[in-house]
Amino acid sequence: MYYFIVNPKSRTGHGEKIWAEIQKKLQKEKIPYHSFSTEYAGHAKTIAEKITQNLTVPGNLVVLGGDGTLNEVLEGIKHLNKVYLYYIPTGSGNDFARGMGIPYEPLRAFDLLKANSRTVPIDLGILQTDGKSRRFAVSAGIGFDAAICHEALTSPLKAFLNRLHLGKLTYLLIAVKQLILSVPADMELEIDGKKKLHYPHSYFVAIMNQSYEGGGIKFCPNACPWDGNLDVCLIGGVNRIKFVFLLLMCLLKKHENLPGVHIFRCKSINIKSSLPLPVHTDGESGGTQSEISVKLEKEPLNVILPMI
Repeated sequence: MYYFIVNPKSRTGHGEKIWAEIQKKLQKEKIPYHSFSTEYAGHAKTIAEKITQNLTVPGNLVVLGGDGTLNEVLEGIKHLNKVYLYYIPTGSGNDFARGMGIPYEPLRAFDLLKANSRTVPIDLGILQTDGKSRRFAVSAGIGFDAAICHEALTSPLKAFLNRLHLGKLTYLLIAVKQLILSVPADMELEIDGKKKLHYPHSYFVAIMNQSYEGGGIKFCPNACPWDGNLDVCLIGGVNRIKFVFLLLMCLLKKHENLPGVHIFRCKSINIKSSLPLPVHTDGESGGTQSEISVKLEKEPLNVILPMI
């Protein structure tokens, strides 16, 4: 049995049309399924909770939507060991699909669900702040990158550019604005509960479970979702002009060894900022915080992936 959680408003409303095509394939091939469509922000989490809390045997959970919809579903899964998850990307960033090798074309991604697939256990991260926790599959962060995510979630520009199939430009244009508005802060990092580091005048910290975020930026090129580690990228100790230069080098994937860029690997990290800054998990807002803790879930999530 397949359980489909569908965001019909994804890809600026095209999610509904894509789902209609997939339904035709399901019915033609007589594949048993139940489908649930989201109607409001946070609905995917509620649906996932209801599906997974009553599973007595492992079930196939298929998410049709963007990275935000996927993140909501991860939040709602009650028992990770009773779920086999598959993702059909219909978002604008699609970083999870990019990192996992899932085709961007939804109908092709669906076809690979039924054939030429394999199951891989992947790590999930947990961000904790203010006594609350939130899972993520791609990345979490505090500072500049999270500020871009916050604005993109409510920006009418994103919907307009998505209609023109130029959704990635949303993040670029908002990034230019945030380059002007962003305020650096002093960061205190505690790595794996032992090593303590201090980075003054820092613009952001990105905690990566996969190598891509923000529509394809590789802050941590070697991040791997099944190695039992988190990869961290911090940019700080530079003026604004140098910060812009380092971001350009990130886009060109030539930033790893440059002064001002700090990349390391850990299993847990606690971050204290001298200023309250925006926080995100998989591009979804985590509010404005001055302290966050990030670690890995105790058990992995089984994901269905195309054969290599």
